Amino acid sequence: MQIIKNIIFLFFVFIFSGCSTSEKEEITIGFSQCLSDDAWRQVMNSEVFTEANLLDDKNINILYRSANGNNQKQVEQIEELIAQDVDVLIVSPNEAAPLTEVVSRTYKKGIPVIVVDRNINSNDFTAFIGGNNFEVGISAGTMALNKLEQRAVDTARILQVTGLPGSSPAEQRLNGFNQNINNNSTHVVDILKADWHKQTAYRKLDSLFKSSNVDYDLIFAHNDEMAHAAYLVTRKYSKNPLILGVDGLITTNGGVPMILEKQIDGTISYPTGGDLAVRTALNALAGNKVDKYNYLNTLPIDSRNAETLFYEGIRLQEQKEKLRNLIERNDDLNLNIEKQTNVISLSLVLILLLLLISGVIFYFFYHKNRANKLLLEKQQVIDNQNQYIRQQRDHLLTAVRKMEELTEVKTNFFTNISHEFKTLLTVLKLDIDKLNSTDSTVHHLKNNVTKLTKTLNQLLHFQKVENPDYPVSFEYGNISLLINEIAENLQPTAESKGLSLEVNTPHIHCEFDRDIMDKILTNIVHNAIKYTEKGKVKIELFKEEDLVKIKVTDTGIGIPENEKSKIFERFEHSSISDFSEDSSGIGLDFSMNLILMHEGNIEVESVEGEGSVFTITIPLRQNPVKRIDVSETIENAGNLKQKILVVEDTQQIRDRIRDILRGEYKVIEAVDGLDGYEKACYHNPDLIISDLLMPNMDGIEFSQKVFSNPVTMGIPLILLSAVSSDESIIRGYKIGADDYITKPFNPETLKARVRNLLEKRSASQGKAPIDALECTGDKDSAFLNEIKEIVYENITNQDFKIDEVVKKVGMSRSKFYRKVKDVTGLSPVNYLRKIKLEYASQVILKSDNTISEVAYLSGFSDVKYFTKCFLKEFKIYPSEYRKKFQ
Repeated sequence: MQIIKNIIFLFFVFIFSGCSTSEKEEITIGFSQCLSDDAWRQVMNSEVFTEANLLDDKNINILYRSANGNNQKQVEQIEELIAQDVDVLIVSPNEAAPLTEVVSRTYKKGIPVIVVDRNINSNDFTAFIGGNNFEVGISAGTMALNKLEQRAVDTARILQVTGLPGSSPAEQRLNGFNQNINNNSTHVVDILKADWHKQTAYRKLDSLFKSSNVDYDLIFAHNDEMAHAAYLVTRKYSKNPLILGVDGLITTNGGVPMILEKQIDGTISYPTGGDLAVRTALNALAGNKVDKYNYLNTLPIDSRNAETLFYEGIRLQEQKEKLRNLIERNDDLNLNIEKQTNVISLSLVLILLLLLISGVIFYFFYHKNRANKLLLEKQQVIDNQNQYIRQQRDHLLTAVRKMEELTEVKTNFFTNISHEFKTLLTVLKLDIDKLNSTDSTVHHLKNNVTKLTKTLNQLLHFQKVENPDYPVSFEYGNISLLINEIAENLQPTAESKGLSLEVNTPHIHCEFDRDIMDKILTNIVHNAIKYTEKGKVKIELFKEEDLVKIKVTDTGIGIPENEKSKIFERFEHSSISDFSEDSSGIGLDFSMNLILMHEGNIEVESVEGEGSVFTITIPLRQNPVKRIDVSETIENAGNLKQKILVVEDTQQIRDRIRDILRGEYKVIEAVDGLDGYEKACYHNPDLIISDLLMPNMDGIEFSQKVFSNPVTMGIPLILLSAVSSDESIIRGYKIGADDYITKPFNPETLKARVRNLLEKRSASQGKAPIDALECTGDKDSAFLNEIKEIVYENITNQDFKIDEVVKKVGMSRSKFYRKVKDVTGLSPVNYLRKIKLEYASQVILKSDNTISEVAYLSGFSDVKYFTKCFLKEFKIYPSEYRKKFQ
């Protein structure tokens, strides 16, 4: 026995010693990138990964996330990185304001935060790295003035194509450029807001030149991609303005090649700072002092220095390629060493396992007989316990059946006797009405009959609430209107007691059952009035995040501390509330059951003799209580009317538009821009008709919010206004409106324009993928091609799940799994992995990215796992694959 224990001890000592960590320091860097689909961001990403791979004394693992321009998604990705215990965070914010809170919170947790390119609205970060965007704007202004002077243009018309509104580079470049132009010339500067993307800039510029004959002498775009869009659009319309950009990359379609090809006239170099971000992050993590603000040098580039910079950049790229080859060779050597180490370790483990197994076999033979005897004894005990459990189960089943029978009998008896009581009370009331109404006894009899009837009705409602099939019908509406209606109904009761009833209910929209909320609030407010002898009752409505809260405060008798837990129990009374003759003791329990149907809660705070506060809480959105049959929905989809949201503050005009359209469409009405935006987000209409001049939120602000929200940004918009000036119409089209109709309008014109926009939207949404149309194979080939295209479209999205593929294909989950298995012989997970690996093999051969970059570009978040999967699929390491087939 002692020998076996010693062997086991030595085995585990070896295992744990073999699993010890390497001498290299393990560092995890979280890298949150706002975008990944433009060349400048790709250069930044490449610099970050290359710099991390160069550090031999540290094992750096980069957790990369791209938000694709979505603020909320970037916030969620940063929180995910924090949850994974990253050592340091590098973040390139999409916009300043939405990212400020999460970056500040990360910094305050003690995690070093390096902000790259775009800043946030606080100083809660370790270091900022990027160009001085205000100086970039100044430099661009100086270059613009020089170019215009060379053309001998004294008063020029300039168009500035800005980046994403709200991002710090866009605002600073805009201000710097404008300040330089305004201080040094009489030139006129127009502004066109874009979002850094070439496609967006092209679309807006094309729309501008199509609808306007204005000639611009110079166009300044906030990056080279949008400058290229300006080049394409101006040549399309035979314009020849000076074009300036920002970035100055030497990549394909970069600013420097465009200058050499005479597509643009100049650009401002704007380094990415990816390598400096990694070095600064490691210095901060090591406790070294780092500068708070690190501004990168920028340089004006035009035809005078573009060629020199281009060839210097090519030389640097060649050096970078050599460096990458060295890194890959080093990776291969590390993998070979790791394989050899694993073989040696496995051999030693097998030897120790053989020794351990020999000792264990001897141990088991020695104790076999004793163990068998113990097992037989335990089996007997288990058999006895099983028999006892079966007997208890039979008793419980019998008791359950009896309880069900008793419950049915009780329900039937309760219903029958309640209705008998109502009949007797009705007869009794009729008889009492015949008596002398001036007699005090008759008056008391009438009051008591009324109270009995009320109590009986409460009991009947209470019985219904306990039924799981109690009908609940949620609707989206303004709950403040219901509260004001209840307060108005109870105002006479409060005044009869000399109480003031105060109501503070701002307009809040949520989902609720009107009948149920009427019962709850009437019960609570009526109780507050009933148990208050002097002072006031106050009703307040407010919203906290995704919750709606209704607070009812009184200055009444209050509730003793030891009885607060009982007031929501059936038939319970507070010891100081016995003066109320009409209290049945079921009201608050009834209200609690009703509020639970709203996934809500009721809380009470009270001080005896001073008053009580009842707080009702319900969610803004309810979980659906009725599931829709999918087959029925598909079958009836063609019969659904398209939804049109009409945002207009004049009731008569809303009525007129509704009368014109309601025969063909479902019309949703909103009284102003604020109400319209909330209903647009909730109903997701097919088209919006909006006035320009409205209270609370005008049509301009409303349109901007609609077009900036991913949920509503694709909805066609018609502006309807009494303002018919050319300037207003042009402004309407500039903000993105699809049509502009002036008042008074022709009904047939409105119907025709609505129909045209809806038909265009339906046509654009119904287009099939090009590859799928060109597929000449059978149905199985088309099915697999569709899956492959969906995966390719989301290849860099590491959060993309197989359920999203199922949803896009339009099958049920089980049918999709069976179809993929039947056609490919693989499970869906393995088939999707195979698609990603095939994509990776093409990237390896067609690009100069490192193996780490290829892994991230192919949707893998872990490089080691990618290498393992690639080796299993192609029977060769990625680096060897490139050498062999490139």
